[in-house]
Amino acid sequence: MFDGAKVELVGRLGRDPETRYTPAGALYISFSMAVSKKWEGRDGQSKEQTSWFKVMAWKALAEQLDQAVNGGTLRKGSRVQVIGSLDIRDWTDQQGGKRTSAEVVAFEVNVEPGRAAPAVAQVTADGQLDYSDVPF
Repeated sequence: MFDGAKVELVGRLGRDPETRYTPAGALYISFSMAVSKKWEGRDGQSKEQTSWFKVMAWKALAEQLDQAVNGGTLRKGSRVQVIGSLDIRDWTDQQGGKRTSAEVVAFEVNVEPGRAAPAVAQVTADGQLDYSDVPF
């Protein structure tokens, strides 16, 4: 059972994912994600608000996502669903100011192979990639 602040986001990547290693050699991948919500205002006009999230994935999930990046299926503009935990960090900037940032630590990422394609290829934290629902 998961303890913590679990989040689920559906949106589009705002930039190409970046793969990096910690000084200790742990692989991670990060990307920004835009999540938009639309509604009709009281004046009858369509409204839209976009929120941006930083997403991090580690180890086996990062390896699988890196393969998707190298294969061209995960890049800026890709539509994804991210399920993970919300991580709030406090830190001090270079001027000594106290800052707080929020990021999502992914434990599941579903990548939609195309806008019109209803199927989803699923990458999970245990390193498994499931294409069973993809129509090819």
